[in-house]
Amino acid sequence: MSRVVTAGIDGSQEGLDAADWAAGEAALRSCLLRLVYVWRDMAGGGGYASDPDVERRAAEALLHAAAEHLRAAHPHVRIETQQKSGRPADELSAEGARSELLVLGSRGFGGIRGFVAGSVSLAVL
Repeated sequence: MSRVVTAGIDGSQEGLDAADWAAGEAALRSCLLRLVYVWRDMAGGGGYASDPDVERRAAEALLHAAAEHLRAAHPHVRIETQQKSGRPADELSAEGARSELLVLGSRGFGGIRGFVAGSVSLAVL
């Protein structure tokens, strides 16, 4: 297991709040903070298939903004970003297995309401 705290972000305020908490944990543990964004690759899976280049650029912009925000708030924490395509729960579970700690927000942009945790968080659990 590497000395990494991983935070999954999705563009929601809850995801950014979780990443901020993860940055504090990374500082306490003297770990690298890895911000991970997983965009769902819908090609071949039914439903709306978006342009992968558009998805990559959007993910890059979101990760960059989140990392800059966290660097300002936690200047001594080393931060790296990573984007992946696939099923968010699967990709985040794999990242969690390679990390000391995996941090996810309580609710994202999914359509399920009324849960304490978002649908991706529940699937990862």
